[in-house]
Amino acid sequence: MYPSFRQRFAAVRGSAFRLRRRGAILVAVLGFVVLLGFVLVAFIDEAVSKIKYFGVYYSRADLRVDAYSALDSTLAVLSEVYEIDGGLWAPAQGWSDPLGQSGFEASDGVRVTVDFEDESGKIPLDADTDPSILIALFTEMGFSLQEAEHLTDPLLDWMDDDDLARLHGFDGDDYDREDPPYYPPNRRIRSWDELRLIYVVQEHFFDEAGNPTPQLRQFQRAVSLYHTGQININMAPPIVLNVLQQHYGIDAMGILDFRTGGLDADPDTVAGRGLIRSDANAFGVTGDIAAYESTTLKVSVEARRGGNAFLLTAIVTYRGADPSADRDSAERESGSGSPTGTQGATARDVDAGTALGYPFWIVMLSENEKN
Repeated sequence: MYPSFRQRFAAVRGSAFRLRRRGAILVAVLGFVVLLGFVLVAFIDEAVSKIKYFGVYYSRADLRVDAYSALDSTLAVLSEVYEIDGGLWAPAQGWSDPLGQSGFEASDGVRVTVDFEDESGKIPLDADTDPSILIALFTEMGFSLQEAEHLTDPLLDWMDDDDLARLHGFDGDDYDREDPPYYPPNRRIRSWDELRLIYVVQEHFFDEAGNPTPQLRQFQRAVSLYHTGQININMAPPIVLNVLQQHYGIDAMGILDFRTGGLDADPDTVAGRGLIRSDANAFGVTGDIAAYESTTLKVSVEARRGGNAFLLTAIVTYRGADPSADRDSAERESGSGSPTGTQGATARDVDAGTALGYPFWIVMLSENEKN
């Protein structure tokens, strides 16, 4: 007997209901899987971020150890060369690769490099700097004579010990009328960032967004915030030699040619390595304008593993090379009247270093900063 229409309809209806119920369950399961996938992806992203953070942190700590070890090896090589030759003149003397010379070995996977910049090969920047030297420098940098004068006077006003503005200067009450008002420190510049506050200078050395201009970079290569006294012509950059030529009449091109070793083919001789010693008079160098030794060095040590890097920068000057400069630099960093070897060190620490025969003042030490 065939089922009736009502029975067939009920059977079809029941089958459709069961299918809809199964579909709803399937949709719910799929939605749950999608939601779980989002949660899992978010968890993985968070975990990866933490792993990267802690990886960089601990890797940076390892790199820091390598950087300080490399600095110690570098200073040891410089000290050895200094003791043997009686001074440091230029890397051509034999200290261009201190890590190779000392046999330094970094940790597995770490690459360490050392760079030198001779602060004593630059023009000292302080309140006693001859204004005509700075004017000559600014004109060498491409500024007009009028612009050079308007840069020089405010720069010296910022550092001198009075509040009287020079002819083209800006000092004392002039800054008091700024909004907000501030006062020049009347001491040597301690940081390049101070130039952001100096009238006129700020306009040429920083753009509207506050970024350093090429003129500032050029200025930084030519002047030193740490060195005082004579300029080491063995390491002075061409722009400094050109300024000395303008002001004192030295033979800048002759010095540069000599430093390439072009006057002596024998690399075992001082002249063959391009090192100027007692023959400086041949280039018109007279009086107290220049010296032949690197008395203040900027040593930059970079330790790198993969994408992680640690930069250690030290300004190092020899004890006895210019004691007053050493003390001035140390006091400038410590903010006290007692000499220090590093920031925060005490006079007792320095005495201990002297007793151990350590030949350096470390007048500035910074980590991961471009100085």
